[in-house]
Amino acid sequence: MKHIGIYILAFLGTVVFLQPATAQTKGKNEPQKTVPVHRIGISPKIGYAAILNNTPDSRLLGGYGIGLGLNYELRYKRFLFNTGLDFDFLNSTTRLNDFSVVRPMLEPYTTMDYQYNFQRYRDIQNMGNLSVPILFGGEFGKVFFLAGAKFSYPVFGNYRDKANLTIVANDVEFIDPMEDMPNHHLTDYQPANKGKLAYNFNTSLVAEVGMDLDEWLAYKPKRKRGQRNRRKTFKECLHYRASLFAEYGVLNSNQFDRNQPADGQWLAFAETGTDVTMPASAVASQSPKLNPLFVGAKFTIQYEVQPPVKKKKPAPHPQSKPQSRPKPKPQPKPVPPQPKMVFVVLDAKTMQPVPATVEIYSAADELLYQKQITEAAPCQTQLIPNTYNAYITSTGYLPYTEDFVFSGDTVRLLLQPAKQGTKVVLKNLFFATNKTKILPDSEQALDDLTQFMQQNPEVRIQIIGHTDSTGKAEANQRLSEGRANSVRNELLARGIEPVRVEAVGKGQTEPIGTNDTEEGRQNNRRVEFVIL
Repeated sequence: MKHIGIYILAFLGTVVFLQPATAQTKGKNEPQKTVPVHRIGISPKIGYAAILNNTPDSRLLGGYGIGLGLNYELRYKRFLFNTGLDFDFLNSTTRLNDFSVVRPMLEPYTTMDYQYNFQRYRDIQNMGNLSVPILFGGEFGKVFFLAGAKFSYPVFGNYRDKANLTIVANDVEFIDPMEDMPNHHLTDYQPANKGKLAYNFNTSLVAEVGMDLDEWLAYKPKRKRGQRNRRKTFKECLHYRASLFAEYGVLNSNQFDRNQPADGQWLAFAETGTDVTMPASAVASQSPKLNPLFVGAKFTIQYEVQPPVKKKKPAPHPQSKPQSRPKPKPQPKPVPPQPKMVFVVLDAKTMQPVPATVEIYSAADELLYQKQITEAAPCQTQLIPNTYNAYITSTGYLPYTEDFVFSGDTVRLLLQPAKQGTKVVLKNLFFATNKTKILPDSEQALDDLTQFMQQNPEVRIQIIGHTDSTGKAEANQRLSEGRANSVRNELLARGIEPVRVEAVGKGQTEPIGTNDTEEGRQNNRRVEFVIL
């Protein structure tokens, strides 16, 4: 039993490192996780506990453990660092094998002995610790692991001993033993005692392996165009995970000198009569070493700390120098009025006007103009020269989602006809690192694609996933297929017929840029669709 903690730690480590490797690839528009992420959380846990000991002629039964942790976690790419403050309560039972103690009767019958038959002798220990864990680990897909040390300070300790006791008397002048004689205190009863225990500071080896539950429990907001730059709400910052853990105390927790009675006896018999007491813990007074073990399950809720918003400092106002005498103020030059934007929506092939729905946004994603165009005449707005983003839809055409610059001339916005063989890269589509999970920021891109399919019910498309060349080709192929299928499933969930959407993965076989630079690899990580 004393090595069970080491075996469990080795098992958990084996489970983690046997996880299949995944490619180090990301979606084209996936956020680059180069900025450290800070989380604070709370972790209740429950499981099996035992205080390992080497008490002779005994059997360790163990008990239960409960705990509550307040933790801080630093996440940088796949790396994890975790620390905090834990409180653990451990309960452990050790059962002594049945035994007998014979002591002579001092008076009045010197030829008589008392025989104490102890059965089901149980020593129950309770331990309460405050601990500081220092853990390091990593995250691979939905699976994560942590390993390290935990430094524990004992807050309290106590024991409770109890047994079933039968007392009989033997005399050389009698053939049979005397028993079941209450008037002579020869009877069955259950002695019990409880008291305090002294424990030492301890260091435990800790291993934890678990799974991220955000896919099922995390709040998933549906963000619309113009909302991508807003700060996350409290619910959006909550993260959930479940894990299995093992903690084994490598140092001796027993303050043997304090837990052992002065005479070294953990059973005390009355000088006269048959009374017996338990002045000390049978385990703590016989076993010089006590090593706590705690294995179980943990559920963690974490809050992701958002970085503070940097406010721009207002530009200082220039202070005018004192002048000895006033000078005449120069007359302001007349400023010519700024031109107002005029635009027209045209077919990119025929250059003929196209009826369409037009939305124009600022560089900060603020909606500035919206109109349903039915006439062929140019449209007049109140927008001044600047850079804008347009979202334009029309039946029979691909959605227009491009930036454009208005400098004073009439803006021509060209729509591409939705013809067979046309290929389009899906922009603003975000995936979790090395996963097929689509992140909430992709809602607008999925809504735009769904709207295109609804406006053009005769169109069938094939969704194609691509990766860069980082990692193994087999893993990249699986990742590209999984991401393409994730997009297809989202369209089906929005009501698009399955026969209209296919999904394939090309892995790293069809790059559109070099894989030697980060910019090229980012362009190669993409999901696109082609009209069939």
